[in-house]
Amino acid sequence: MRVVDKTGATSYALCGMTNPVPTITTEQAITVGVENAALGWCRFYMTLNIGAGGTTPTFAILLTDDDGDHTYDGDGSSGIYAWGAQVEEESDTVDYIPTTVAAVQIVASTPVTFNESFIDVFAITMSVLSEDMATAIYIFQDAPYPERFLVRVFDQAGDRIARTISWHARGV
Repeated sequence: MRVVDKTGATSYALCGMTNPVPTITTEQAITVGVENAALGWCRFYMTLNIGAGGTTPTFAILLTDDDGDHTYDGDGSSGIYAWGAQVEEESDTVDYIPTTVAAVQIVASTPVTFNESFIDVFAITMSVLSEDMATAIYIFQDAPYPERFLVRVFDQAGDRIARTISWHARGV
């Protein structure tokens, strides 16, 4: 995957199919990873700050050779299937939103910063402080020394709404 940010700097994240451990080839990328999905598919992701500047950001999925050369001409039989690519202009990713014709506006999640330091978080509990029926969910990336999680609140129809929540995190 290749991303050119607004300063014109290029970030590459490579993921081999025989050894699907992603590597970052430049320092602009903040996180890069791969997750197994059903039926042999994998979800490959890269997060970076595109910064400020005059260059229009671009995104590409490329087939490379074993050395990461992105001018790879192919071997006549290898290839790649890409499905459901999603580029987001947000500080955090959201769930995959299938679209076929037009772009979809993404309502960002609300970040919640832990009020104490953790090495690991075991559980997060939440409740919506509202008289109407609403459901809160959290998005949390389990990693050492977590600093925050994201919250989304939905009404009974499944629409995103703004409500106050109460939360508690347990960990070490």
